[in-house]
Amino acid sequence: MVEISLEAYPDAWLILEIEGYEFGANWTEFPETLWNRNSATPEMLLSIEEAIDKQPSKIVIGGIGNEILPLMDILKAEVSDTTSIVPALMWHPILNITCSGVNKASAIHKLISPTGRLLENVVAFGDDLPDMDMLVECGMPVAMGNALPELKEACRYSTASNEDDGVAIVLERIFD
Repeated sequence: MVEISLEAYPDAWLILEIEGYEFGANWTEFPETLWNRNSATPEMLLSIEEAIDKQPSKIVIGGIGNEILPLMDILKAEVSDTTSIVPALMWHPILNITCSGVNKASAIHKLISPTGRLLENVVAFGDDLPDMDMLVECGMPVAMGNALPELKEACRYSTASNEDDGVAIVLERIFD
């Protein structure tokens, strides 16, 4: 994935996530910006080569703007159905690459299953394509006001945008 991406788009920004605790990146001139993008601190930053050796759990590719979708097509032609490639199109477009079945819905299910709760009892908020699986599987899907049209169509509920405290509005109604 890394080699194919850089061959097609040498200027692409890559982030390889290792279990959420370390990050490999090919743009190290401003490592402090990783905190803004990934909740990472400079000491959590590895080289791409070090990250590949640690078998990353997620690859994020960005920095190429609208070329993200053509890159997604290139990568999909090279991988099997054991790999999931999901674009995030808001803000600065990126590709999220994980193993199939690794998504927000599966993460929530893993977190709540020890409590005996079900996804049908979960309130989920979303605004971009990586949120879709979670919204479809959770019992109370809420589209943010700034959500992509596809997400708004998939949700039974909507709220104000992120900037207008949409999550807080819904939570106040639920817990009022």
